[in-house]
Amino acid sequence: MIELRNINKQYAHTAETAQSGTAVMALRDIDLSIGKGEFVSIMGPSGSGKSTLLNLLSALDKPTSGTIRLAGQDIGQLDDDAVTLFRRTRIGLIFQFFNLLPTLTATENVLLPVLLGRTASQSDRELATQLLHSVGLGH
Repeated sequence: MIELRNINKQYAHTAETAQSGTAVMALRDIDLSIGKGEFVSIMGPSGSGKSTLLNLLSALDKPTSGTIRLAGQDIGQLDDDAVTLFRRTRIGLIFQFFNLLPTLTATENVLLPVLLGRTASQSDRELATQLLHSVGLGH
């Protein structure tokens, strides 16, 4: 379950906003609930806050105010180490440009989150291979 309550995200002055003396309010009073197994699309014009919202949902950034609960955990209450561990063990991200490590094989890239915490087991390797096959990358 994902819950956002009264989320606001404000960015400090930029070169573009410095003349007007205003900061950029990227998100204002956002409330959102996404249930387990639910699929959601985030759509909107450029500059509407889609990337900001995704950065908050993935715990890559923190809101200016409001509460984000992921899997029952208030991620705003976590320190940097705890949020890093939470993100590593509970959140899967696929970036637009993939951010794969070119020195690793496809299997090693899939296993990377496991390898950060421990040595991959045979069952981990088998699952990684199955996942690659399921998306047509088994070769």
